[in-house]
Amino acid sequence: MDRFFQEMEDSIQRHSPEIREIASLLFNNPETGLKEFKAFEAQTEFLSKNGFRLEAPYGSLKTAYKASFGNGSPVFCIMSEYDALPEIGHACGHHLICSSALASGLALKEIMEKHSIPGTIVVMGTPGEEGYAGKVIMIKEGAFKGIDAAIISHPFDKTITDPGCLSVSRFLAKFHGKASHAAMAPEEGINALDSVIQLFNSVSAWRQQLPESSRIHGIITHGGTAPNIIPEYAEAFFYIRADNMKTHLEMEKRFAEIASAAALSSGARLELERLSAYKSSVYCKALNEEFLISAAKAGLAPERHSKGGRGSSDFGDVSHVIPAANFHFDITGKACPLHSLEFKEFASTEAAFGTTMKMALAMASIGLRFFTDESFRKQL
Repeated sequence: MDRFFQEMEDSIQRHSPEIREIASLLFNNPETGLKEFKAFEAQTEFLSKNGFRLEAPYGSLKTAYKASFGNGSPVFCIMSEYDALPEIGHACGHHLICSSALASGLALKEIMEKHSIPGTIVVMGTPGEEGYAGKVIMIKEGAFKGIDAAIISHPFDKTITDPGCLSVSRFLAKFHGKASHAAMAPEEGINALDSVIQLFNSVSAWRQQLPESSRIHGIITHGGTAPNIIPEYAEAFFYIRADNMKTHLEMEKRFAEIASAAALSSGARLELERLSAYKSSVYCKALNEEFLISAAKAGLAPERHSKGGRGSSDFGDVSHVIPAANFHFDITGKACPLHSLEFKEFASTEAAFGTTMKMALAMASIGLRFFTDESFRKQL
């Protein structure tokens, strides 16, 4: 196994210059969810050139793909993400998620080919993680059928086992009122903005009684056009999060009641639209225990995460259909929040890419254990 490990490390080092170019392309050309056409083209071209069978696009999503090598069981999947955030680009480091997937998938492919290791390695491109539910759509279309286990890695400010993720649902609260001149005929108007403000005030009061692991947060996306016109339309966008589905569904019900009461307070009409939703994740102990070993061997300093994560991802839905784990790796060396300009700066550095290649080696090692150790597979 040590010889195989060295061969995978050599593979990653050999291909890292080209993967670095792909990472730079993505970073310098950020594309938001389901519009990642340059990222899609760069990855599929790389994988095809290196001997993977491609299904691209995969399913109904134009920027999703499935790249496979080998035949039959067992089947192991490494997931790639590559969408950026609006306005601030790759401040979540998805170009590095993509890089680790390409490097680890190709290292596994080459060692399986060289040593005739049975099974199928899949690199799966999953677009639209940032709010567009790409993996949820892919699950509904059967993308993960026949896959026995999957992993993904995410840049972070610590190297840790899968921290888990909260469920999330997204609501657009639209309030319809009646316009009128705010000074000359206020009695003729119905102020939709008043309902939005009442909604925020009520949510703030409710938040005091929520469990520590639950979250609700929102923004006003439309509040009127001019101060002297009573707003006939106002809109707010909210996220609801919880660490279990029972609490989450209770929160959704309460939020709908609060929104209805906010509409009643001003006489506006409520239109409540539930957008995308992700499930909380299921923890896979065997994959995470193996990560502690493989990451240390790859030159990282992994720790076992002790508290549940507070972010949300469509990866959580994948963990409900197959054994899966989302490992995190340190690219900052200090506390630094995701989705910040500071994290984006760290994610662009050569040091961050170097750590990503170490992470790729750890992931490839986990995949090799999966293919060569039946007793390990049975633990999943």
